[in-house]
Amino acid sequence: MKKSCELDLPALRTPLLWLLGALLMASLLVVSSLHFRAAMEDEKRARDSRLQALVRNHQELVEAERIIETLFGRYRKLEARGFIGEEPRLQWLEALRRMGEENGILAMEYRLHEQRPYSLPPTVDSGSYQVYASAMDLQVEALHEGDLLLFLDHLHGQEGGLVMVDGCTLRRQGGNDVLPGVANVRADCKLSWFSIRGQDDDAMGSGEFM
Repeated sequence: MKKSCELDLPALRTPLLWLLGALLMASLLVVSSLHFRAAMEDEKRARDSRLQALVRNHQELVEAERIIETLFGRYRKLEARGFIGEEPRLQWLEALRRMGEENGILAMEYRLHEQRPYSLPPTVDSGSYQVYASAMDLQVEALHEGDLLLFLDHLHGQEGGLVMVDGCTLRRQGGNDVLPGVANVRADCKLSWFSIRGQDDDAMGSGEFM
């Protein structure tokens, strides 16, 4: 004889409701957990992005400071050489005489002409600045050619001014014999001394130095 299996639905209603509630709570917890995790990841990405931006800004500031220090140092060196501002003619002449004394020049004559604007190549943009050049006629005498070449080389590298040797003509004096303590060679040279200043400054060096 078979017994019938009947479900007591009213009796199961309460446990089923509790089970359903538990499932809903678990689902809400899972969804909330996923949402919280996504929010935390978004916050971490935003925080990392802000941190990276701060690091980049710091690096850019450090690099900008380094560039400024480097450029300012170069500016001060050029200023000390008399390249920036009014042309320091007396400084140039003192450097010329000093190089002559240090490199065996026996006699020297020069004429420093009036300063003129110097035309740069079209590809060079000098901005609001104008480059000026002061031409110089220079005659020097020495014991032999080596002294003249050494003098010109040291003159180009000295710190008293920015100068360029445009050309020289050498000729021997007193025959082919090299006499001690006597000027055996003479050089007639063309030089250019350079300076730069703002185009708004109309003051220009004038006259000639003998």
